[in-house]
Amino acid sequence: MFQNKRKIDSEHEVFREQWENDYFFIKWRNKGMCLICKETITVLKEYNIKRHYKIKHKNEFKNLVGTERAVKCNLLKKNINTQSVLFKKHSQQDVSSVRASYLVARAIANENKLFSDGEFVKECMLRVINAICPEKKCLFEQISLSRSTIARNIEELGFDIFKQVVKKAKTFSYFSIALYESSDMINMSSRLLIFIRGVNDDFEITEELGGLASLSNTKTGDDIFKAVSNALENLGLGFENLVSVTTDGGKSMMDTEIGLIGRINTKMSKLNLSPTIGIHCIVHQQALLSEECFLFQKVMSLVVETIYFLRTHAVDHYQFREILLEIESEFIDDLHHSNVPWLNKGTILKHFFFLRNEIKTFLKENNKLYIPLYEDRWLWDLALLTDITHHLNILNLKLQENERLISNFFGIVKAFQHKLSLFKNQFEKSDLSHFECCATLKKENCNSFPKQWCITVLFLLKIEYQKRFKDILDNE
Repeated sequence: MFQNKRKIDSEHEVFREQWENDYFFIKWRNKGMCLICKETITVLKEYNIKRHYKIKHKNEFKNLVGTERAVKCNLLKKNINTQSVLFKKHSQQDVSSVRASYLVARAIANENKLFSDGEFVKECMLRVINAICPEKKCLFEQISLSRSTIARNIEELGFDIFKQVVKKAKTFSYFSIALYESSDMINMSSRLLIFIRGVNDDFEITEELGGLASLSNTKTGDDIFKAVSNALENLGLGFENLVSVTTDGGKSMMDTEIGLIGRINTKMSKLNLSPTIGIHCIVHQQALLSEECFLFQKVMSLVVETIYFLRTHAVDHYQFREILLEIESEFIDDLHHSNVPWLNKGTILKHFFFLRNEIKTFLKENNKLYIPLYEDRWLWDLALLTDITHHLNILNLKLQENERLISNFFGIVKAFQHKLSLFKNQFEKSDLSHFECCATLKKENCNSFPKQWCITVLFLLKIEYQKRFKDILDNE
């Protein structure tokens, strides 16, 4: 037969107040605690408490009787209460210090600062406290902001966020992913950021970074697919609820056979699911004025060459100060490799256009002659490029606004498509009301307006635009 195990709770006696005076014991957290040595006894039985007192304290306190014994007991109880308050106060201070350390770590992470900046923050903080309220300095000295502490705090914050995302992901009815690839030229590798956006049955939307993977520079669609699969597996998500994939990159991403989209749709087919919707990165698709698309290479190359000359010889020239301030050194260096950055610096082209006469005068004074600056056709190309860039910049800003849904993007893309048709119709009527630079040039020389050329450019731009935004327009 099995014997019943002893249950300590059943062996307890009701704590008696007289034990405080007889044995210097009090009841503390359902245990007996000695007021003298702070030792606790789990089983509240008089035998155990009396035995503890007789063995450890009787010889010292046996002569205390009557009022003296009661006074001593009250004094010991008061000391216990004081120590408890101090301990609680120190615990609260420790919690506040740790919380402050996490708050600084979070701020450093959000601003992409160095982990070692925590020590500098603490140094500044102590100097301010010392000047304003030096009596509080000891509280701030307890805050740990060393490099290792900041690194550990950020890692713990990140892990906590990931656990929350995993918990949220379990409630997703459907979800989409967006991929962003960034190259690391030092380590000759790429970083793949996998963002996830999911919705539950209550239409609560969660959007967060779902994973980060390292890829070799020889990455293939299969490599990217494995990285995405691992990220979804870590989040506890399956392909059956995947709705769409937004990608950034080339053939390894978008190819419908060997690329990521092809691999995902193959997986969907094996699961007897409908193909996922693949959308190429929208924000990058406004890069429609590359030299391969239009004959603006001669315009861009001359503008860049001229600005280089101005930066070298006209730094202090008051008329060119504004245009030169618009140009940062790293941006100018990039212009030799790509014309696309001009789309984000449309004001520079505009400055160049409206200062063209002053620039010609300055170049002439410095024995620098650029013949195209005196040609009507080149000036019309410059004016048209500047005006189109202006409209594409507006499109770019709209596409980059936060909290945009795919329906919002479709409305923006469709509206600009109609706008291109409007511009073409206006050109056919020689109406330049939406093209400031072209209108300015026409006033100076109304007989040289190349209407047919402008119509052709807009026609080609519209074709390129429809091709670039095919993913959006096809899913109307």
